[in-house]
Amino acid sequence: MKISKIYIGLISLFLLCFTKIEAQNEAIDTAFLHHHITSSHFEYDFLPDSLRLKINQKNNNDSILIESLISVSDILVDLREYSMLKSLAEEIMLLSEKHNFQYGITLSDYYLSAFYLNIDDYSKSIDHLTKAYSNINNVKDCREKSILFLRIHLAFSVYYHRLSMLPQALEHVHQAMEINAELNILKYEITCLNNLAGIYADIDNPNRSINILRSLQKNPNLTKQDLFLINVNIGILFSRQNQHDSALTYFNYAKQSVSTYKDEMTLLYMMGNTYLSEGDTDKALKYLHESISLENAPNNTDTYSLSVIRLANLYSNLEENDSALYYINMVMDDISSLSLKCNGLYIKSNILKNLGRYEECAEVLEEYISLSDSLNDIKNVSKTSQMMFDYEKKQEKMQAEIDHYIIEAEYNEERNKLIILCISSLMGVIIVLLLFSRNRIILKNKKESESILKDQLELRNKELTTKIMLQLQKNEVIEEIIKIINDTNKSSENMYNKKHISNKLRNLKENSSWSDFDYGFIKVHQTFYDKLLREFPDLSLSERRLCALIKLNLNTKEIATITNLSPDSVRVARTRLRKKLNLTHSEIPLSTFFANY
Repeated sequence: MKISKIYIGLISLFLLCFTKIEAQNEAIDTAFLHHHITSSHFEYDFLPDSLRLKINQKNNNDSILIESLISVSDILVDLREYSMLKSLAEEIMLLSEKHNFQYGITLSDYYLSAFYLNIDDYSKSIDHLTKAYSNINNVKDCREKSILFLRIHLAFSVYYHRLSMLPQALEHVHQAMEINAELNILKYEITCLNNLAGIYADIDNPNRSINILRSLQKNPNLTKQDLFLINVNIGILFSRQNQHDSALTYFNYAKQSVSTYKDEMTLLYMMGNTYLSEGDTDKALKYLHESISLENAPNNTDTYSLSVIRLANLYSNLEENDSALYYINMVMDDISSLSLKCNGLYIKSNILKNLGRYEECAEVLEEYISLSDSLNDIKNVSKTSQMMFDYEKKQEKMQAEIDHYIIEAEYNEERNKLIILCISSLMGVIIVLLLFSRNRIILKNKKESESILKDQLELRNKELTTKIMLQLQKNEVIEEIIKIINDTNKSSENMYNKKHISNKLRNLKENSSWSDFDYGFIKVHQTFYDKLLREFPDLSLSERRLCALIKLNLNTKEIATITNLSPDSVRVARTRLRKKLNLTHSEIPLSTFFANY
C-alpha cells in the first residue's frame, strides 16, 4: 500500500504540535498539521516506457488509460484532493491486475493508503501500505522501482509518526535516505530531511530539527514552494518553543514564497495561531478570519475546516458562544478526517455547555466519546497490526542474517577449498610441467630410437627384399638350367640322370628359398607370426608365408614367381586369405592391415 505524496512531503513537521486531544489549542494545531501537507516537491513522475512496454501492445488503450489515471491521481495527491483518489486507485488496480502490471498494482495500493490515512482509517491505510511493501518485490528492477520503494519507506515514516511510534518512523526515514543516496534526487532529499526534522522535534530535539531545516535553505536549487514549506516549518518549531517573534519572522519569510491559495491559507492560519499563543487576540482573530475569507478558496477542505474550528474555539474562549457555535456548525458536516471531526465535536460540546444547552451538549459529547473511542480502537488495532508486521519483518531480517551467515560460512568454506584446490592445482601444474619436460625428453629419445629402429627395419626389409629378388633370379636361372637339360640329348640312357638332376635342382630351389626367407623375415619381424597366429590360428603355412610376402609390399606377380604359382592362383589365395582374416566386406588393403602386426 502506498501513502499519498501529500503525506510524504512535510507531514513530520506538521505533526509537531500533536498532543492530547483534551488540550484544545494543541489539538486543533495537530489536526491541521496532520492534514495540511503539500508535496509540490513531487513533480509528476510519468510512467516510464520501460514499464509501459510490459502491457500487451494489442491493449494499447489500456496502457494509455493506466498512464492517464496515474497522472490524474498524482495531481490529486499534490492538490490534497482525496475524494476521487480511491475510485481512481481502484481503477488502476483493476487494469493493472488485468495485465499483471506489478508497478501499477503496487502504485494503486500506495494511493489507497494515502486515501485512508487522510480520513484517519489507520487500519486500512497500513493494510494497503504493507501490501505495497510486499508487492514491490514483484516489480522489475529499474529506477522507478527504487523511487517507489523510497516513497513507501517515507509513507511508513509518516504513518508511524502519526501514531507517535517515533523509533520506527526514524528507521524508515533513514532507509529512504539510503535509497536516495544512490538516486540523488533533490526533491526526495528535501522530503527526507523535512520528515527527519519533524521526528526529531517530537523526540524533544527542536534545535536539531531547526539546524536540519536551515541547512536545507542553503541549497541553491530549491523551488519557491520548497522555501515556503521550510520557512513555515521553522516558524512552527520556534512557536512550539514560545519564541513567537522568531516564528513570525519565518512566517513573513514564507509570505514571500506563497504561490497558491492553500499556501496563503496555511500561512494566515499559522500567523493567527502564533498571535493567539502570544496573547494578541485581536491579531489572532484578524488572521484567522482572513484565512477563511480568501477569494476563490474552497470551503470544503480540511485546511479550511481547521481554520474555522480554531476560530470557533477562540470565540468560545472569548465567551462569544453564539459566534463560536455559528462557525463550528459551518464545517462539522464537511469534515472527512476522523481526528479533526473529533476535535470539532469536543469544542462544540463545550460551546453548547456554555450556552446552557445541556441536552444537545450531552448528545454531541456522546458522539465525541464514541468517535474518540472508535478512533483510538482504530489506532490500537493499527498499532497491533503494525507491531505484528514489524515482528514478521524482524523475523525475516533475522532469518536473512542467519541465511547470510550460513552462506558466508559456506562461501568461506568453498573459498578455502578453492584456495587449497588452487594450491594443489598449482603444484599439479608444476608436477605436470616437470613430467611433461621429462616426457618430452623421453619422447624425444624414444622418437630418436624409433627413428633408428625404423631405419634399421627399412634397411633389413630392403636386405630381405633384395635377397628375395636375388633368390628369384637364382630360381629363374635354375629353371633355365633345367629347361636346357631337358632340351639336350633325349636318349633313354640319360633320361634318368636328367630327371634326377632336375629334381635335385628343384629341391634346392624350394628349400633354400623358403628357409632363407623365413630366417630373414623372422629376424626382421620377430613378432609377426606370433601375433598373427594368436588372432588367426587356422592359417596354414602357405597362407602365413603369403601374409609375410604381402607385408613386404610384394605385388601379385612377384608373389607368383616366388611361390611358383600363376598370378590368378595368387589372387584366389589372397581372396581366401581375406575371408579367413574377416576382411571380406572390408575395403582395407591387406598391406595396410598387416602394418599393425
